[in-house]
Amino acid sequence: MPRHTRLHRRNGTYYLRVAVPQELREAIGKREIWKSLGTSDPKEANSLVKSESLKVDQLFEAARKRLRGEDDQISDTEAARIAAIWLSAVLEEDEEIRREGLDERDYRKYAEALDVVDVGGGYSLATGDASHLEFEIDEALSQHGLTTPKGSPSYRRLAYAMLKASAQATEMMRARHAGKVVETPSPSIVPTRGITLGELIDRYMEAPERSNLSGKTKDGYKVIFRLLREALGENRMIRLITRDDCRALQRTLTNLPPNATKRFPGLSLEEVTKLAQLQGLTPMKATSINSYLNNLASLFNWAVQEDLLDKNPATGLSVPDTRKAKDRKKSFSTDQLRAIFNAPLYTGCVDDGEGYAKAGPNKPRRGRFWVPLLSLFSGMRLNECCQLLTSDVRSIDGVDCILIHEDPEGGDEADKKRVKTDAGERYVPIHPELAKLGFIVFVAEQRRAKQSRLFPELTLGANGYYSDPFSKWYSRFLKSAGAYTTKTTFHSFRHCYRDAMREAGLPRDVVLALGGWEGGSVDDDYGSGFRASTLYQQIEKIAYPGLDLSHLHRD
Repeated sequence: MPRHTRLHRRNGTYYLRVAVPQELREAIGKREIWKSLGTSDPKEANSLVKSESLKVDQLFEAARKRLRGEDDQISDTEAARIAAIWLSAVLEEDEEIRREGLDERDYRKYAEALDVVDVGGGYSLATGDASHLEFEIDEALSQHGLTTPKGSPSYRRLAYAMLKASAQATEMMRARHAGKVVETPSPSIVPTRGITLGELIDRYMEAPERSNLSGKTKDGYKVIFRLLREALGENRMIRLITRDDCRALQRTLTNLPPNATKRFPGLSLEEVTKLAQLQGLTPMKATSINSYLNNLASLFNWAVQEDLLDKNPATGLSVPDTRKAKDRKKSFSTDQLRAIFNAPLYTGCVDDGEGYAKAGPNKPRRGRFWVPLLSLFSGMRLNECCQLLTSDVRSIDGVDCILIHEDPEGGDEADKKRVKTDAGERYVPIHPELAKLGFIVFVAEQRRAKQSRLFPELTLGANGYYSDPFSKWYSRFLKSAGAYTTKTTFHSFRHCYRDAMREAGLPRDVVLALGGWEGGSVDDDYGSGFRASTLYQQIEKIAYPGLDLSHLHRD
């Protein structure tokens, strides 16, 4: 077993040894931390050093927060629970003493001690002076993996809760001393062991089931979890995170502007919220808020599955989407579709690179030409179109189809294929209009050219998706074609497809199967319970009245 980097041996005994970072030495008052682990057994020492090392890291983080003037934000509820656990332990110890038996002398001494504590404790509670409980408070903080500066709001909340618990303990022990039956109360929770939110997030992201996440998905998690670490406290023990804490986070999210951490780097959530309100910034959309809340719920669900939590405190949290229908993303209008497919890229341009918007003699038929048409007549998402292989177009049940499936095991990022949901894995018969436009012929040409990718010229984004650079280009294309509006994007083709299905009266099961929406029946390897011939009979009903593409038909 490799030795922990902070584990050192001196005179046969193992120690934790940590150098204090230069910027924290004045705050901590030491250049180096040594702590005996009380063992000469290397295996035991290697285990003990991990927990002690965590405490040191928490000490360093607390020092950094003190230097930044920050606080760990222990809520009133959390402070009361910590105090309740301490109260239970005090009364359990008192009960053990009585079980062992008190002689007359010990009984009188105990009574005198309770009298003294009663008088002093009453004055302390009345004045809020918890100085005589500093040791107990520090022990409680350490027990629950919390660090907060003395004098901070969190420390004062916990100190006052401990004062009240101390007064209760004295009152209950005096009752026992008078011969009354006083049961030791069970605290509402007993988080004497467990992990912090920061540790949970790290374990969650390192779990094998997330080993194949794309760069884009990982980046999304980083943003979400960065916010959660700040809002709930990275060093907060997860067993101390309550439903009230999650509700408070929900309220915070409703006041945050989009891309808050990018727009206001280095500021706390409270500072960002105040600044956003002063600047009159629009809060983030309900869909974004619910994405944060869903990820929080998923994180805690995983903790429950791993026996790290008994109950998920964030389950079911969401905010309603109050946007009016007119404010949401829309389908392209017929006029927009005409403008798109009569742009120079389709009628004649310089080239499909930088010259796509300039009229010219060339009519290239590559990715930029085909991807919008594929989405309009198959409902495929942008990345599903861009990542297609020539082998994904095949005959199924005698019908030419496009197979849409995931392949995360590619040799590199460019080889990997992804779909948005499990329902996204499906096959879609090639629409008759695509056949007239020459799509099947184009696929055959790509195969003869020994191309594995259907659109090899499309570039992969830094996030591991082909859709990212294409989407940015398509916004420019829409503007050049005179088809741009704030309510339409490339995804509007998919809205058009859904509208066309509705107009054609397609059965709901067929709609779900052809579009890859959640809720469809899954009866075979390709995610659909329908024969390809059955789906073809349905997809050929999809039409766009008023849109004439005959000028693009292949002779």
